[in-house]
Amino acid sequence: MPPYSLLASNNPHQERVLVIYTGGTIGMQPHANGLAPGGDFAKRMTIALSQLPIAQQHALPPYEVISYTTLIDSSAATPLTWQQLARDISDQLTAYTGFVIIHGTDTLSWTAASLAYQLQGLDRPVVVTGSMLPLEAPDSDAVGNLHGALQFASKPALQEVAIYFAGQLLRGTRAIKQHSEAVIAFASPNYPLLGERVGDDFVYYPSRGLGLQQRGAPRFELPDYRLVNQGEGRTHRPVARNFSLAIGRLVE
Repeated sequence: MPPYSLLASNNPHQERVLVIYTGGTIGMQPHANGLAPGGDFAKRMTIALSQLPIAQQHALPPYEVISYTTLIDSSAATPLTWQQLARDISDQLTAYTGFVIIHGTDTLSWTAASLAYQLQGLDRPVVVTGSMLPLEAPDSDAVGNLHGALQFASKPALQEVAIYFAGQLLRGTRAIKQHSEAVIAFASPNYPLLGERVGDDFVYYPSRGLGLQQRGAPRFELPDYRLVNQGEGRTHRPVARNFSLAIGRLVE
């Protein structure tokens, strides 16, 4: 993140989740020529979550939302996209107890897998989510997915990259998108669920996670894909994206 990070002045010891909005169907709104990215996602997310029952609202963890200034078309995501996300998480790792990445569904599972391989030895949750319908659309799955992602991102026992979608928590390296229209769009054919929603509870299964296997400090591997993308021979760090910051619901 840039040296003038809008997050730099925040209290690093407060337990909170950082939500990184990168784009996707979830943020779309109707326009004259069809759906297009809408503005002020943080405010819209807060309004949407206020539709939850009061008890569920109070159970939400404290969170903040940052939005990429240039949103990502997930169908055009590249290794450079994954590199940037991994670096942004790495740069803010100790300031937050968990992360939620909001992403388009076309390459959501690819992004989750790439983050998992880059952020090896992760000692806190990174949960990737999105939706099949826009946030404000009738019967949208967006609120449910955001709710679950925030809940699992606040569980310290979850120490890896995971996908939360349609009530299921999937390992980031074992998930595939199996439907382009169905709400249950993702599956984990070769590994059991890491967790799931059961009634009003969000249940994590520690024996299936990596938390019990972690040893020592994180062992991040953050390659510079720009060298491959541009055919350059010198090593340099890419310029981070600009962010806009909004404070989400903060629990005292």
